[in-house]
Amino acid sequence: MDNTSKDKLITDMKVVLTDVEDLLKAATAATGETAAALREKAAGKLKLATEKLTGLQEAALLKG
Repeated sequence: MDNTSKDKLITDMKVVLTDVEDLLKAATAATGETAAALREKAAGKLKLATEKLTGLQEAALLKG
C-alpha cells in the first residue's frame, strides 16, 4: 500500500469515527425510535469500516 492510499485510509477512518461519535452523542440525547435509529446507523458505519479494514488487511497479507 503506497503512502497516498495509507493517508486516504487514515482520513476515511477518522471521518467514520467522528460520524459514529456524533451519532452516539445524538442517540444519548434522543429517546425511543430516534435513539434506536441513530444507534443502528452508528453500528452500520462501524460495520462498514470494519469490513473495509478487514479487506485491506487481507490484501496486505496476500501481498506479503
